[in-house]
Amino acid sequence: MSIYGTCNLCNSDLIYSQAAEKFFGNFYNCSQCKKYAIEVNIENAIMDPRDDIAKYRSILAGYLLERRDRKNPISIRNQDDLDRIINDPSVPKTITEKKNKLLKYISLSGNIGEIVEVPFAAAYAENDSELMALIKDLEKKSYIKNYSDDGGYGAEITVEGIEYLESSSNINDSKNCFVAMWFSDLMESAFNNSIYPACGENGYLAQKINDTHFNGDIMEKIHSQINKCRFVIADLTGYRGGVYYEAGYARGLGKEVIFTCKEDWYNKLVLEEVDTYKNKKKVNSEKRFVEELREVHFDLSHMNTIMWVDELDLKKKLFERIQLTIGVGVK
Repeated sequence: MSIYGTCNLCNSDLIYSQAAEKFFGNFYNCSQCKKYAIEVNIENAIMDPRDDIAKYRSILAGYLLERRDRKNPISIRNQDDLDRIINDPSVPKTITEKKNKLLKYISLSGNIGEIVEVPFAAAYAENDSELMALIKDLEKKSYIKNYSDDGGYGAEITVEGIEYLESSSNINDSKNCFVAMWFSDLMESAFNNSIYPACGENGYLAQKINDTHFNGDIMEKIHSQINKCRFVIADLTGYRGGVYYEAGYARGLGKEVIFTCKEDWYNKLVLEEVDTYKNKKKVNSEKRFVEELREVHFDLSHMNTIMWVDELDLKKKLFERIQLTIGVGVK
């Protein structure tokens, strides 16, 4: 394996580097951060300790490490992309959240009895002192065994650590997306060919209520799935009352909701072919066309809705919207 230098975010070896193709920046394949591209001025600012942006270096390294299993590179093309990552709900804001990130990394990287090498990015730590303080605190609680020395940082998960993680799951780390939609042949196909893969390629599992086996009240199950998901996709095609309700419930919880709608169902006057019957026995039917106004409810007409023409169009637009507004799912 050829080494192309050191990653400016995490200090690990670069497997590959070249100029970015679609903007003025650099593309890297880092042994730890994996594939990412970053705009030149932002990269220079992050490396300059005198610049305010430099404090975000540890956030970027942690964000990329958590998403190391992603299929597509993450691009930081401008200040908006940087702000989206910094303000992502999964980014730890407190010492407790950093400790949870660190403990989760150790748990995912090795089993009981296995020593795991711990990088700074695993805890979003800014320096040696912060990382060691977090490791020692987890050791004090018996969540890990500490094997750190002058050669680097190492730890082993304990039974107590695994039990703590199981009892304190973080919704911001959820990989689930709840999909509210019309249960028709049209939308079932769109779900399978567009919505599900667009979510999957960003690291999320798309779920809809008619794919779930359960006993009891369906509304309780819907509420439970929305409560636990990271975000919601609400497709307005067909104007189903349930979709409006589920989107409203999610927004009331503060969840991100991505609205989509097939173009010919969004505020369009269309000709609908219908059957008319000459008698009650439904014989001698006649075909005719009637005008039908397909109109999204005015409460949602101002939302930034993804308008899609076909399944390929929906997949492309939805993939980009998830990546730019929700972010890539954590491991």
